Amino acid sequence: MIAGCSFNGNVPPQGENPASDGSISPRPIDGATPGGDGAVADAEPSPGSPDAFVPQYSLAVNLAGDAHVGSDFPGNYLADDGSYCGGNLWEVSVGIHNTVDDPLFQTNRYGTFTCAFGEGTMPMGDYSVTLLFGEVHRGSGCPSSGVTSRIFDVWLEGMRVMDDFDAVAASGGCVASVLSSTPMPVTRSFVTTVTDGTLNLETSGATNGMISALRIESAIPIE
Repeated sequence: MIAGCSFNGNVPPQGENPASDGSISPRPIDGATPGGDGAVADAEPSPGSPDAFVPQYSLAVNLAGDAHVGSDFPGNYLADDGSYCGGNLWEVSVGIHNTVDDPLFQTNRYGTFTCAFGEGTMPMGDYSVTLLFGEVHRGSGCPSSGVTSRIFDVWLEGMRVMDDFDAVAASGGCVASVLSSTPMPVTRSFVTTVTDGTLNLETSGATNGMISALRIESAIPIE
């Protein structure tokens, strides 16, 4: 956990910050299965496949959390040292339904915030960005049980890739609910092009955005 941070369970007021028009459809990863909001789920080749691709650039971060080696959600996730994203920090200590990767979803960053990854060092090219979501605050059986949705937009490199994404609906409810064990964490993956060495992400919308963790990998060999 990030040193010096505390979590008192108080969510800041949600101000309106509507996204601008002119959203751009993301390019899905080849072979991925479309999600209900136009996003795609992970598509990963079998480890022994001759077409298996080892990314030349890889970065995974457990937002607001500690380092973690993923199993259900593979990757060597770095601890969030506060240098990647703004926003607010959230933490719960209860178990997460339908995954062994509880640490990836017991923390998140939320609000209307921006992130920057790579610090100008990423080679120019296309990158796969996988976002992990697990609602642990809103929904039946969670602290804000009266609020049943968290709807927001996500932008990558200035392009809107998620429009009115409902994190609660996508997971089937709060993944830390004390009333139901069926909700489960979800992922959404996109391909975006980085030309300036830094991958930029932002959230917007009328309600607080939320991201639990993310993984960035080069999508094709970088020359």
